Amino acid sequence: MKTIGLLGGLTWHATKTYYERINEGVATHLGPYRSAKIVMNSLDYGEVRRSRADGNWRRLGRRVVSGCKGLQRAGADGVFICSNTIHRYTDLIQSQISIPVLHIADALAERAIADGITEVALFGTAFTMTQPFYRERLEARGLTVLVPPPAAIIELDRIILEELAAGRILDASRDYFTDQMAVLSSQGAQAMVLGCTEIGMLVDANDVDLPVLDTTHIHADFAVNWAID
Repeated sequence: MKTIGLLGGLTWHATKTYYERINEGVATHLGPYRSAKIVMNSLDYGEVRRSRADGNWRRLGRRVVSGCKGLQRAGADGVFICSNTIHRYTDLIQSQISIPVLHIADALAERAIADGITEVALFGTAFTMTQPFYRERLEARGLTVLVPPPAAIIELDRIILEELAAGRILDASRDYFTDQMAVLSSQGAQAMVLGCTEIGMLVDANDVDLPVLDTTHIHADFAVNWAID
């Protein structure tokens, strides 16, 4: 079994889901007494928030690269970043380490294609929804990507960063998410992508009529298959 390297703390709530789902997946595949080989480097999300608030993406990049180097030194065979937005640093990280970074958008694209989905609605932080590092990776695999309108992007970003990042789950915020999902459904989206690893705390398949692609679950399942292959 390969050793999975988790770069976590982005936030710890999502990292907990990764750890639990990966171990549950290994036990399902290999037997009830089996568990995953995992090394974890959990960053202080408070420092991440400060770097983002200051617009100091270079400083944040250095911390992320340092965290991934630590995973390699600890014996990881591959890196799984427990955050969608932090995948903006994938190329930088990969240039600094010799083990692979297994990209969350690649795992998502594989699942969507396997399910016969060609057009998705992407929900995440404003950065994930609007910047090319994520959307273009999906589009390169043949997926059409829809995002909410600008005003909605601002409010969805606020819910993620101010509420979900602190573990706060509010019914009004769930309603806002599902309302925006209904808008993109009417525009042709075949599935809703939970493109932030915290959104699954608020919205799940029971809240939406269309298929829900939770990137936290998809990435964790991808890690299981990669580790035991």
